Amino acid sequence: MIDHGYPFGKDELIMKKYEALFTEHSRSPVLCFEEEQELYAAYCSLYKRLVKISRISDSYQAAIKELLVKLQTAAAEIKTLSGCLPICASCKKIRDDEGYWQQVEHYLMKHSGAVFTHSVCSECARKLYSDLLLPAPEERPEHEGGSPKTPELDVEDAVIRRFLPTVNNEALASNPLYGDFKDIFLSYIRLLKRQNRIVRISDKYQSQLRELMAVLDISSRTDPLTKLCNRADMFEKLAAEQSRAVRYQKTFSLVMVDLDYFKQVNDTYGHLAGDQFLVAVAGLMRSNLRKEDSCARWGGEEFLILLPETELSNGTHTAEKLRGLIASITVPLHGEKVYITASLGVASYSPGETIDHCIKRADDALYLAKKNGRNRVAAAQ
Repeated sequence: MIDHGYPFGKDELIMKKYEALFTEHSRSPVLCFEEEQELYAAYCSLYKRLVKISRISDSYQAAIKELLVKLQTAAAEIKTLSGCLPICASCKKIRDDEGYWQQVEHYLMKHSGAVFTHSVCSECARKLYSDLLLPAPEERPEHEGGSPKTPELDVEDAVIRRFLPTVNNEALASNPLYGDFKDIFLSYIRLLKRQNRIVRISDKYQSQLRELMAVLDISSRTDPLTKLCNRADMFEKLAAEQSRAVRYQKTFSLVMVDLDYFKQVNDTYGHLAGDQFLVAVAGLMRSNLRKEDSCARWGGEEFLILLPETELSNGTHTAEKLRGLIASITVPLHGEKVYITASLGVASYSPGETIDHCIKRADDALYLAKKNGRNRVAAAQ
């Protein structure tokens, strides 16, 4: 072993740690052209892997950027409703002092298929997710202070283990092939180090992409206020349950829930109070339904419950139980305990009918419950 003029010769820790590896090279100190060809072929193979991994990493980064653009675009679409909102004559911002926005939202959800998700705006989205687009680390210079910088050694690599004793063999210094051989060897190590770094970056991009897609998937299926599934997700569950009911000749029940006099709560105590009731009712239904049941915020103060393999009588019993529990909810507001009640309509799926028709029958039963005095359950025949 030498300590001058050869790769890694000055690193005492490496020399001590891998002394056995250096000295196990018992062949005669002859450097042939075939060995140089073998090392160069390994370098070319590593370079091809590096290009492939870089393309994969770039595709992950591009996918992340594309998802963020979609997120920002979706958030920005909220601004397109400015024409039907009350605008302050001074600051030009949307006024909400008398619940204008809540009234517009409630009206649109009642009279159209619009579903409001209350997403963050595009500016906030950029701030929240800007840390996901991490630039790749810059290459370190090979020369610092005018002296060559030796790349880190990875002796677990088969090629390095194969040729490291040859590079560190003092007797080969005068061989005319040695200079080029050593340069290829050092280039291979640098390329291997670069590949390992890109692999780590690619793995990080892949992990971020999975997390972002999971967040977006959950957001697209979940009501942000109540954390129940939203209207779109419930339609998917209804379609799947209808197929299962037809296949196995089963039935299921739907329960439409509407909070009584909810607008008066908002007008009297404010929309934050209304949100408290919505969250409380959602939590109550989530904790008192079966694992296989599903509950969605259908719009405004309306909820829709799916009860698989449930006859009309059992569905009505469940609805009556929920009605009593909702009536027991109290929210402390302005020093007093405020109560709220709910009206519920129940319908059982009939073979051959559409999902929309079954929902309409549950909604008609709900209307009947409200017509008969509210705070009651009505079943569709």
